[in-house]
Amino acid sequence: MDAPQPRCATGTAFSQGWHHGPVRQYPVGSPASVLAGNTVALVGLFSAKDKQFAATLDAVAASVEAHGGRVVSRHVPRRVCDVDVVNLLA
Repeated sequence: MDAPQPRCATGTAFSQGWHHGPVRQYPVGSPASVLAGNTVALVGLFSAKDKQFAATLDAVAASVEAHGGRVVSRHVPRRVCDVDVVNLLA
C-alpha cells in the first residue's frame, strides 16, 4: 500500500517533483561585516498559530541594527501551499 501524499491546508496534494535549482552560496563573514551599511527587508514565514511573530521580527530587527544594518521593511506573507502558488501563476 502506498503512503498517503502530503497535503496543504486546502487538502490539495503537494507536488513531489518540484525542484528549486542550485542553491547560491554567499561568502560567510561576521554579521557586522555583512550587515554594516546595508539595508535589510525582513521576511518571516510563521505558523498561523504563532501569535508572537511581531516580537520575533522585533528581535531580528534589533540584531540587524546592532550589527550596523538598517531595516527598511517587514513582511509576513500568508502561508500558501505550492499548488496554490502554481494556480496563481497560471
